[in-house]
Amino acid sequence: MTKKQLYYLTDDGIAKLQAMPVFKKLSSGNQNYLEEYLQTTLSGMNRVDEKMLRCRLEKIARLIGPSEAKPIIIQIRKVLTVQDLEETKVRLFDAVSLNTHHFENLSSIRGDGCVWIAGRVPFDWATSVGFSSEIAQQLPQKKMNRFEMLDFCKRTPWDVSIPAILAWGGMKIGHGRRVSVPAVWDQLKPIANELRAGNLCRRSAYDTLARFRAQNSGCGLGPAYFTKLIYFLAPKHDGYIMDQWTSLSMNLLFSRSGKSIVNLITNSYRGRRTDTVSDKNSPEDYECFCLCVEKLAESLEIENASQAEEWIFSKGGRHPAPWRKYVLANRPSTR
Repeated sequence: MTKKQLYYLTDDGIAKLQAMPVFKKLSSGNQNYLEEYLQTTLSGMNRVDEKMLRCRLEKIARLIGPSEAKPIIIQIRKVLTVQDLEETKVRLFDAVSLNTHHFENLSSIRGDGCVWIAGRVPFDWATSVGFSSEIAQQLPQKKMNRFEMLDFCKRTPWDVSIPAILAWGGMKIGHGRRVSVPAVWDQLKPIANELRAGNLCRRSAYDTLARFRAQNSGCGLGPAYFTKLIYFLAPKHDGYIMDQWTSLSMNLLFSRSGKSIVNLITNSYRGRRTDTVSDKNSPEDYECFCLCVEKLAESLEIENASQAEEWIFSKGGRHPAPWRKYVLANRPSTR
């Protein structure tokens, strides 16, 4: 079997490219376009497989024109860093250990009472936060469970799926209004389109959305919600939801070099403890979280890792399910 490889550009690789005569021959406008494009799509944690690499390179031809793009694409391939995917997974996962005590408790509880019905009705929520009537009219007028939401997102344009997903997660009205404003919504559109097209692996999707959040302070869309977009919009559904409850569970079940899997911020609201997924979590942290979900599914002997994630999310409210009760009683400290 051929090993799957990932490709990306380091800062050194981009610097080498900029020093090449073929790059310097580009107009100053095309140099700026190309540098910005490479920085946002092929550098840092934006690591892509061969199929996605071809898509990225084809877009360069559309950005700067085929004649100028052809020689520069040849040079880009020469300065790319290549990484074996399995080696990456091993490196991320080699310092991870499972807490057998907490795992045995989850193993006995399994998915008891874990079915989550949406926090809000999509139509009502979208109308309240200011989405257009054209979008709102296509949304369900009932709460949906995860399987119904997955099916809905497969059949529905991404711009209709987004408010449905955020309503499913129970996003507050105030935060939803920040997402629906044109300044934020217009920047979210191309990212959602790339997700739906399958052009972003989970790590790259996290990195892209984290950058979007950093550039749009107060956009109302943090890791707990934008990982919901990753999960429901991406065709593979292998980017799992990293919210406070799945994160608290993971920090109980696993540790990495003695530290928590997910960075959480602990606060108090109306006398109750709250745990928020921190913006300090990197794409690598998210990848490790997803690998832990997959390892958990393997250890629980269930085929679908999404089911393992659903089990650890469990169910809250006035009558929490057994695993949620367990997490509340055993919450780990944050790092």
